[in-house]
Amino acid sequence: MSAEMDTAVITDKTKEIRELTCIVCPVGCSLQATIEDGNVLDVEGNSCKRGREYAVDELCAPKRTVTSTVRVEGGFLPLVPVRTAAPIPKEKIDQALFEVAKATLEAPVRIHQVIIADVAGTGVDVIASRSMPKTVGTYPASGAKTVLVHDACV
Repeated sequence: MSAEMDTAVITDKTKEIRELTCIVCPVGCSLQATIEDGNVLDVEGNSCKRGREYAVDELCAPKRTVTSTVRVEGGFLPLVPVRTAAPIPKEKIDQALFEVAKATLEAPVRIHQVIIADVAGTGVDVIASRSMPKTVGTYPASGAKTVLVHDACV
């Protein structure tokens, strides 16, 4: 075998280098990940072990924390912000948002209250990001809403 053929065998065309910016901490390390046949072989540029973990997760099974709002009936405001309690697989985001869009709550809502359990079959709950007190009436002269706020809701 010639040296050229040996080089061709050693140079594997399935190997690629992907560049990412780590988002785990404020440093924002520039990462270079070497991938072969869908497997991460090496990660360089990270200043901590969390950067390597981020690159492997992002390239092999990317996940995101999803944020949105849910309608609230009888609340001080018409919507309450919600989020997933943990990141969910990117391929499940559309289904999760569809479930969130169908949800309606009755006030009061407490912060971290489970709004949707096991959203999109991910094993992750959608939770309230803030409390939403119940509207209890209006001031006769101004028509402004009055709100009953419990210590547990603050």
